[in-house]
Amino acid sequence: MASNMESTVGSRFLSKVIKNEAMKEDPPQIYGWRTFMMACSACFGGMLFGFDIGTIGGVLTLPAFMEYVRSRQVKFGVGSHG
Repeated sequence: MASNMESTVGSRFLSKVIKNEAMKEDPPQIYGWRTFMMACSACFGGMLFGFDIGTIGGVLTLPAFMEYVRSRQVKFGVGSHG
């Protein structure tokens, strides 16, 4: 009974926020707290992925980093020395 109550609370909340006729045909169980938590965790994972890509991309273009990599390549004899 408590799980049914939780799912209808989410359904009632969304029906007040979203004015969509299709929601009336949906079962209220799909608007439970598990669905919201799964969506939040997916959004958080996407945010972390974007932050990681943005940080690494920014570091790779820094002149100081590029010079550091070039000096390591020369020191260890890696890469082409045209």
